[in-house]
Amino acid sequence: MSAFSIVIPSYNDREKLARCLTSLNRLQSPPGGHEVLVALDGSRDGSREMLEEAGTTWPGLPLRVFVLEHNQGRSAARNRALSAARGEWIAFLDADLEVSPDWLIQLQSVQDRHTVVAVGAMRYRILDARGQERPLKRYQHYLQTRGPWKCRHGQTILARYFYTCNSCVHRSLMERAGLFDEELRVWGGEDIDMGLRLGEAGALLRYAPGALALHGQERSFRQHCQNLEAFGEHSLTHLLTRHPGLERELSLSRLQGSGAEARLLRALDKHWVRRLLLGWEALSNGLGFGEKLYDLCVFLHYAGGWRRAHEGNDKDPVARGSGK
Repeated sequence: MSAFSIVIPSYNDREKLARCLTSLNRLQSPPGGHEVLVALDGSRDGSREMLEEAGTTWPGLPLRVFVLEHNQGRSAARNRALSAARGEWIAFLDADLEVSPDWLIQLQSVQDRHTVVAVGAMRYRILDARGQERPLKRYQHYLQTRGPWKCRHGQTILARYFYTCNSCVHRSLMERAGLFDEELRVWGGEDIDMGLRLGEAGALLRYAPGALALHGQERSFRQHCQNLEAFGEHSLTHLLTRHPGLERELSLSRLQGSGAEARLLRALDKHWVRRLLLGWEALSNGLGFGEKLYDLCVFLHYAGGWRRAHEGNDKDPVARGSGK
């Protein structure tokens, strides 16, 4: 039995997955060793063929591969790998991330008992065609200040800040929380649900900024907001049924009632307003687009998507989020 099982779902991410595995091939293994479990979620981009040559490309990497013949979503992919995991600790990573050699050691640095869930840090790193690092855009700097990233080493963070792209959970906690909800296929929903279920199972989440993962997924702010809108429309009602307290944590009441703020937000919650704001951000590359405007865009997309699904009164086209 390994000390750590590293679970990675992947869907048509061949090149990024290769860089991820290259970083894991340099990983310093804590006592007890580790295994890497990759679940290919219906990939048709040559990932399967690439992994068949893994022994030559990444000699010594303790890799196990699971193949889902059809795309079923990240929850199903993770569940497939989890069902075969042998580790005492389960570390989650995404295929478009690269980690430092001491990544697992840094995650464990905040885990002084089995009930502590470690959540690592992420930083955008976008490479050009020559493999050179490109300057970050303003929205990427903004996103890197959200959620747990403003916290200190070892600081307790909210359960809804849990994410499966860089975290570590003891097997006993996972068993109490259960598998990922495979109905939550839209971006982000399964992470929030699992974080809240881990909290209900007695977990304490702590931030481990030294466990840094470099994020190679280049997605525009418009695409990010489309994902948020789809999350609000397709996942939030399901999540609120299971976790009623999430409505308060996400400030959804700001859209309700007869107060001035609620009326203003409902007035701004229009398709053309959202597109105007996103067009401004894209054309200006974020210049003059301060943190409050980014916050407003984020809120209008996830809360507006939820309100329209909840009230069933929106005739605007709804942007569909990526399954990635």
